Amino acid sequence: MANSPTGVRQDKTRRVIADLETTAGTFLFNPASPSGSEIEFPARADSRLAVADGDVISNSDALDGLAGEVASTRGAIGRGGTLLTEIRDYTTTTPFPAWVKQLLASGLEAAHSSPNITLTPSTKAIANWPGETAGARSPACMSIAEVLVDNNTADEYTATSGAVLKTKLILGTNGQMMVSSEIVGLVVSNELVNVSTGDLSGFGAIPAVQGAGPIVMKGATWAINYVDDSGSTSLSVARPKGLEIEFNASIVRVEDPTATNGWAVAAIFWDEAPTVSIEFADAASLAEDVMAGFYSQTGCLDINVSIVTDATASRAITVDVPRIQYDAERTKRCDRRTETRRRR
Repeated sequence: MANSPTGVRQDKTRRVIADLETTAGTFLFNPASPSGSEIEFPARADSRLAVADGDVISNSDALDGLAGEVASTRGAIGRGGTLLTEIRDYTTTTPFPAWVKQLLASGLEAAHSSPNITLTPSTKAIANWPGETAGARSPACMSIAEVLVDNNTADEYTATSGAVLKTKLILGTNGQMMVSSEIVGLVVSNELVNVSTGDLSGFGAIPAVQGAGPIVMKGATWAINYVDDSGSTSLSVARPKGLEIEFNASIVRVEDPTATNGWAVAAIFWDEAPTVSIEFADAASLAEDVMAGFYSQTGCLDINVSIVTDATASRAITVDVPRIQYDAERTKRCDRRTETRRRR
């Protein structure tokens, strides 16, 4: 006899609620009393929260007079996982859209000149988030909740606070523009998962100013400068194919014996320069600068990507990655039709 479908858990109705923390390390949300104003991120299905850096203390050799191993003891334990977010259209009524907040939690800082934002890898410490008003912003940390709705008798959620992110910006030609992050966070309220929270259908909402679908990279502009001791030269990039920026943040767990689960908010360092993978059509001027700088090992690149995020093109969000050491490779592609005629 088949099992009754009333006991089957349906977890397709899943959402990710997240925002930057006004007090670093303090969980922002109260799922027991949702306001409906919490931000639902445009997250992809790969987004998950999980236990990370868990220290389990075994009692297998304890001289307690019992045969075998009794319950182990939980030591320090943290939260990890993945946050994969689509870059979507936003209007100027929201100064900092979801994916920009994700980059701020990745160790970047923002220079805000309304309505435009420029993001740059920062050496500043994690700071409390001052709110949605426009202005310059230091890196911050994030509260994230993965929520399962309509989960049989009770909805459930998994949460992390004080989350900082190791992030890659993915911009593929004629493909989706996404921000992919690895999460390093803290366990909230000493709970690994909360399965008895009742109805969470009102917990979180899609912002009204957010586009319904992801931005496809057809309108982004790239400014690439070649820099050496003689100065800076702007490169004319034709037919860009793809761009990925791996920010290479080094995230270090901070031990805190006064914390319930043994950790404080992690610190972000830049022990390595960002890694940039970029492809574009070859040209004589590019070869002269890029290849010469590569072989001489005296030059670097300054990558500046400007992304227009509203239909009127009145707002641009710019990611600026300066001082990039690089490897270069030139490839020649044959015209297959020409080769076929030669064979004939």
